[in-house]
Amino acid sequence: MGKRTYVLALIFVLELGFLSFKSTYALFSDNATSSGNIFSAASIFPSPSVSPSSSPSSSPSGSLVINEVFVAGNSDDEWVEIFNNTLSTVDISGWSIADNSSSDLIPSSSPIPAGGYAVIVSDDDVAVPLSAIRIQLDNPIGNGFSVGNDNISLTNLSAMVVDSMNWGSDTTFFSPSIAAPANDQSLARNPNGVDTNTASDWTIDTTPTIGVSN
Repeated sequence: MGKRTYVLALIFVLELGFLSFKSTYALFSDNATSSGNIFSAASIFPSPSVSPSSSPSSSPSGSLVINEVFVAGNSDDEWVEIFNNTLSTVDISGWSIADNSSSDLIPSSSPIPAGGYAVIVSDDDVAVPLSAIRIQLDNPIGNGFSVGNDNISLTNLSAMVVDSMNWGSDTTFFSPSIAAPANDQSLARNPNGVDTNTASDWTIDTTPTIGVSN
């Protein structure tokens, strides 16, 4: 009788183990399926919305551009406006600005903020808005602008021309060239900051807008 009880107990333990294995397997299978469901559900949950930063101007962002040039007929009054059409601050200290015959090193200056302006001048009397970075040269920009034909280029520390333009009979960088301005007129990008490397980016402005949007 004791032996029979032992056998029955052994069978009971084996059956209990088998049932436990089935339960564990079922639980595992269910969890695996549930995990799949959770993963699937998570994949359709919307990610947090991240709005892309808008460009500082209406033009595609990505570079610094020569944005406006004041041709005064008097080299002391002339200036070149640079627009930072990127999403980062840019330091142009040590870069160079040139016309068709001479180049100037840009002195140490404050970085141009994203969407901001710098104005390169050669005379203390040229008024630049406080919102723009003033870059003062000790001499005329290049050799002084020629009203009838000239060009301007901005070159970085890697000797790469970042932007350039020409007007009048000068076709160094693109042709046809921008129409030549009269004395005390500026050549301005319109729309502001737009650069397609053609004369169509530019208009003659009889009311120059130094250091601000054109």
